[in-house]
Amino acid sequence: MSKVLIASKSAKLLAGLKPHIQSAGFEIAAVTDNQYELSRLIRAWSPQIVIIDEEVTTIGVSFIESLVFDQQTVLLIGKAHKRGYFQPSPYLEFCDKPVQPSVLLMTLRMLSKYAQTVRQLESKITKLEEQHKNEKLIGQAKRSLQQNRGLSEEEAHQYLQKRSMELRIGKVELAKRILQLFSKKA
Repeated sequence: MSKVLIASKSAKLLAGLKPHIQSAGFEIAAVTDNQYELSRLIRAWSPQIVIIDEEVTTIGVSFIESLVFDQQTVLLIGKAHKRGYFQPSPYLEFCDKPVQPSVLLMTLRMLSKYAQTVRQLESKITKLEEQHKNEKLIGQAKRSLQQNRGLSEEEAHQYLQKRSMELRIGKVELAKRILQLFSKKA
């Protein structure tokens, strides 16, 4: 079950939100009405979504922006004219007051799914960048072998494969060692 934290001082708003949030399959981990407690609860619970009532005056725009920057998914509940205070982000959505239950549930589901998709894509991008960096390193090691040992491209490739198996290390680690060795000789 996905955890949700709520920051609100309004008992009426909480009474209206809680049953709908719980019926949608979200667990309300905690409720608070100040920024410091919210910050502590976010670290303790790692919620999927933080719902913030704009009327909690101790929670400022810069705090909300820092949450979004840290990729914490935030649903801000407030007056429509306050939307302009925030930069568009896949981790921030705005729900107008008065909150309509159907709009709230649709927004929670959409925000949850969208943030999850963005995190997955960011993870894939990070993996692809790492893979590209490793392939580039291996390519540099092959060129270094070609220049310093007079090997052909195929021979350099075979050398890296064979040597990494003999030493029981990955090609990337071997490529780093080769580049380090030849940079010392230069």
